[in-house]
Amino acid sequence: MHTTSRRRWMPPLVWAAAIFWLSSQSRPLGRHWPALPSALAHVFEFAVLAALLRRALVTDRRPRRGTAALAFLLTALYAATDEVHQLFVPEREARPSEYGLDLLGASLGVAIAGARAARASGRLSDGEGKEPDVAEEAVLLSDDALSLDELQHGQKGDHHLQP
Repeated sequence: MHTTSRRRWMPPLVWAAAIFWLSSQSRPLGRHWPALPSALAHVFEFAVLAALLRRALVTDRRPRRGTAALAFLLTALYAATDEVHQLFVPEREARPSEYGLDLLGASLGVAIAGARAARASGRLSDGEGKEPDVAEEAVLLSDDALSLDELQHGQKGDHHLQP
């Protein structure tokens, strides 16, 4: 693996290993957790994983387009395997509600990573230092998603292309 590639992929791989380790514990961090902290932990764990995956997927040779969807998909798949893995851990079980929390976290992580990337590239500024409103930000973040038509026909709108 190339050094640059290794630097991009090491954080999500280490984070995924940490999630696996926590899921392998009958009592994560030595105790059973109440519902709210447990729910927040699920959202946080998978938000971070999705953000790290999105960052790792963006390269000079691969445009940002589609990386949000791919990062979400990879995170969703990992979350599903995490729930299945818990079936084999004493005192743990797979719960659809936890998977839903994992997907919520993945969505937030992808959105936050996209907003940070857009802000860093200057796409979220009007040039006068004014931050965009929520609707403007949502439109900019949607540039990362490929429409079904684009996937099927390979069409790209010129308003989405970056130099």
